[in-house]
Amino acid sequence: MDPTISTSRLLLTRLTNTALDSEHLKWFHEIWTDNAATAWSLHGKCTTLASSQEWMVQQLTIDDNMLYAIHVKPDPTSDASDVCSDPTSTGVLVGNIDTEIGVPGSTTSLNFRVMGYSFFESAWGKGYATEAGSALIASYAAFRATAKETEGGCSYIEASVDQDNPASMKVLVKLGFKEVGLKIAPEKVFLAGDWRGPGYWIYGQYV
Repeated sequence: MDPTISTSRLLLTRLTNTALDSEHLKWFHEIWTDNAATAWSLHGKCTTLASSQEWMVQQLTIDDNMLYAIHVKPDPTSDASDVCSDPTSTGVLVGNIDTEIGVPGSTTSLNFRVMGYSFFESAWGKGYATEAGSALIASYAAFRATAKETEGGCSYIEASVDQDNPASMKVLVKLGFKEVGLKIAPEKVFLAGDWRGPGYWIYGQYV
């Protein structure tokens, strides 16, 4: 996968450096200690830099996660609160997006990944999730097109969303995902300030 992915407004940077003094871990930590950004995560907030480091290492190794930080590109001509006036800056961090390895069951020829994203509340409602998701899917499709020459198999991306999160459902539809069905969980979980479920919706698409 590309180390950086650029869109008209956003810069996606793949996170690989888990050292305590790295910029990558700093960005990861900012997101995973934010209440709003982690509200729909089953993992929940990290509380220290060390716990963020442990979670990031797990995502990159055990989960084989292709993890990207999302920044709004610097725009010296704008006074908007979510852009940066410093042209040498990466921009303002607004969230992250990722695709981790999935478990395809008995379909061993399927290259299966699960996409997720999270954003600071200040970045909600601005189309960033759709823009970043579209760019990530396109990059992954190009990556898989090359890999298919040697590995073969189909490529499939799935995403899960709670039925009480219609905003994310709309994003997934815009990104070309199709509703697969409702997966029933064994019990309710506490997400975004309330008990949810049991169950969540699955969306998927072949790329």
